[in-house]
Amino acid sequence: MLDVTKAFDRVDYCKLFPELLVRALPREYLRLLLNMYTNHVTRVSCNGICSAEFLVKNGVKQGGVISPMLFCIYIDELLLQLSKSGLGCFIGHLPWCFGI
Repeated sequence: MLDVTKAFDRVDYCKLFPELLVRALPREYLRLLLNMYTNHVTRVSCNGICSAEFLVKNGVKQGGVISPMLFCIYIDELLLQLSKSGLGCFIGHLPWCFGI
């Protein structure tokens, strides 16, 4: 199993967007996503007090419809390398998760 706790928060844009380029995503969509993610600002609220706005520098949007797909693209190469390595738990010749 791969522990991806809080993984959506850790997506690095410098790695994500080149992966989208490799997958031949239409330039219009790429520009839209790049703009959405590199110009994303937020603030933190605690006990009714809000912080100043700050730029979000990594992570995909929690609850975003496209976020799971972006995350899958982001970790795809890691999963491929992990699969090729032969490391992990196996039942027979297949990784255990394929037997479920």
